Amino acid sequence: MPKSEVIAEYESLDILRCQAAAFAESKCRKLRRGQVAFSPELNDSRRKNGAWILLASKARGKKISSRLLSRTLRKSSIPPETRGLTANEVQERLKEEYKDYCSIKGEAQQLRLPALESLAEAIPENGDTDRGNIIKALREREQQRNTARKIRYLRGKLKLSNNTWTQPWFQWEIR
Repeated sequence: MPKSEVIAEYESLDILRCQAAAFAESKCRKLRRGQVAFSPELNDSRRKNGAWILLASKARGKKISSRLLSRTLRKSSIPPETRGLTANEVQERLKEEYKDYCSIKGEAQQLRLPALESLAEAIPENGDTDRGNIIKALREREQQRNTARKIRYLRGKLKLSNNTWTQPWFQWEIR
């Protein structure tokens, strides 16, 4: 096979791979969390908030799947008896839960470090690495992920702008 045919074959495979990746990305759901650091406490609060939103919608008369509602209540550890609350009571509880969520969200960065430490304790059950190295590796990985996220955000902003090239606002004088 000549070299030009091999190059053409690889190019066609690359185009196909890029199309498949673009298709998969368009079908995937993007979870926008507002750049909030994950912690189990924040996740529990977010789940409770979602459950109260579903209960409020149900109290207003909207169609909510009973299985979705029961699954959400079970995951957020809210008793199923809350289905019988009135719309006003549910709205008050939703406001309280949202206040709790906002307070936890404000402390998300401080809550992330204990979450990483508990993750580091769960990892070395094989016994081949120590806890300090795991915590260091997790923090480095998280720093690298944050940097990559910022770069991806900036590249997206540059791609969305209409400028393809810029020209300086001043003119150079050559003497």
